[in-house]
Formats: sequence, C-alpha cells, structure tokens
Amino acid sequence: MIYGPLWGKIGAGLGVKIDLAFGYDTYGIQQFADGGFSNPLDLLSGLFISDTNMPDGSGTDVPELQLKGELSVGAEFERRHRQRRR
Repeated sequence: MIYGPLWGKIGAGLGVKIDLAFGYDTYGIQQFADGGFSNPLDLLSGLFISDTNMPDGSGTDVPELQLKGELSVGAEFERRHRQRRR
C-alpha cells in the first residue's frame, strides 16, 4: 500500500527461444560400413545441426537464441465495499 487505497505493483518476466533444426544423413552410416563396422563413433558423422530457416541448411540465417526480458510498474486504486448488516 502506498497511501490509503493506492497500491503499487511491480512485475517481471523472462523468456528464452531456441531455434535449431537437427538432422541425420547417411554419411555416418557409409563411413561406419566403409570402416568395416569397427568404429561406432563414425555414425555421429551423419548428425548435423542447421541454423537456417530450412532444415537442410539452405535459406536465410535465423537467430539461434533469443532472450526476452520485461519489467512493469503500475499503480491501482482499491475500492472497499461495505457489507450491509441484515
């Protein structure tokens, strides 16, 4: 309460947006097979991450990470209602 029926309000907010596309192609499988199926880590060579607006990596670059913050300040009047006795 600030004074009488006048109240103050303070608020805050936070938001995060992550925009990435993940994919897998046959390159890692081909490497794994060409190596005689001896190194399973070759399978990771097929994994890719795209930071464009198309999952295949073409297109325009987009923001990968966006942070949003918000602060608000306000005031309000509180009306008190009197109850009648019966």
